[in-house]
Amino acid sequence: MTVQMAIKTGRYTHEKRMQDIVEFKMLKDKENGVTSLEPDIQEEQMVQLIGVLTTSEKELFGHGQDLEDIEKLHKDCFEKHQLKMEIFGSLGPISQEDYHEFFRTTGIDIDGRQRHLSMLAHSMEDGIRKMVSFSKSIPGFMSIPLEDQVCLMKAGHCEFGILRVYKHLSVEYGVFVDVVGGEAVHLDDVAAIIHHEFLDLALKLSLVLKNLTLNVDDVAVLKGIILTFADRCDLQDREKVEEMHWKLVCCLMYLAKENHSNDKLFIAKVCQILCSFRELSLMHNEYVTMLKLEWPRIQQYPLLLEML
Repeated sequence: MTVQMAIKTGRYTHEKRMQDIVEFKMLKDKENGVTSLEPDIQEEQMVQLIGVLTTSEKELFGHGQDLEDIEKLHKDCFEKHQLKMEIFGSLGPISQEDYHEFFRTTGIDIDGRQRHLSMLAHSMEDGIRKMVSFSKSIPGFMSIPLEDQVCLMKAGHCEFGILRVYKHLSVEYGVFVDVVGGEAVHLDDVAAIIHHEFLDLALKLSLVLKNLTLNVDDVAVLKGIILTFADRCDLQDREKVEEMHWKLVCCLMYLAKENHSNDKLFIAKVCQILCSFRELSLMHNEYVTMLKLEWPRIQQYPLLLEML
C-alpha cells in the first residue's frame, strides 16, 4: 500500500498515520525540488488562521479560574481528604449493587455519587456546547457535510475535553476542579463512577501537557487538529478534512518554531501526546458504555447522550 493510499484509508494507528502524512508531504516536496518539510501555506495565512482559532478559544474558554486559585483548591481539598482519612480510615466505596439498593430504599445519596455524576455530566455538556461553537471557527469546517461534522466531533470530544481541563487536574494531590462550578473533588470520591485506569492516564497526560508550557495559540491549534483527524470514521468528504487538518498541522509547526526553543522536540512530544489521547479515548468509550448502563440519571442530559 502506498503512503497516499494509506493516508486515505485510515486503517492504522494514529502514530503511523502522522508519520505517513509527513513522509508523503516530504516525497511530494522532493518531487517539486523542495529539500525540507516546510508549510505549504503562506505565513500570513497561518497567522490569520491561528488568530481566528485563538480568538474563539479565548471567547469560549478564556475566562476560567486563575491558576493560583486552582492550586489552592487542589491543596485545600487534599488536606480535607487527608483529615477524613485520619478520622474514618480508608473505607473504600461500597459496591454498585449495594449503593443502588440503598438509594432505591432510602433515596439517600450515601457517598455523593449522584451529586458527583450530575456535576460531571453538567460540565461535559457545557464542554460539548463550547466544542461545537469552537468547531464553527475552524475555516472550512462548516462547509463539509453535517454528517462529517458530527462524526468528527463525536470522535474527538474526549481529547478536546482533556485539553479543556488539564490545568484543573492535579497529579500531586489527586484532585480535580470542576471547570464550570469550581468545586474541588478528590479522585477517591469519584472512584465509584470513573474507572481508576482512566483517571490515572488522564492525570499523567495532564502533567505532560503542563510540562509542555502550552500557550493559548498552541491549545487552540491543537484543538483544531483533534477535531479534523480524518482516520476516526467514514467521511463523505475526507479530502476536504485532510486539507483542513494539514493546514492546522502547518500552523502547529509554525508555532513550534516561533514559541519553543526546540521546535522538533516540541512537535515530537505533541505527537506522542496525541497518540496517548487515543488510548484515553478508547478507555472513555468503555467508561461511557458503563455509565449509560449503570446510571439512569444520565438520561437527563440529552446533549451528552447524543455525543456519546
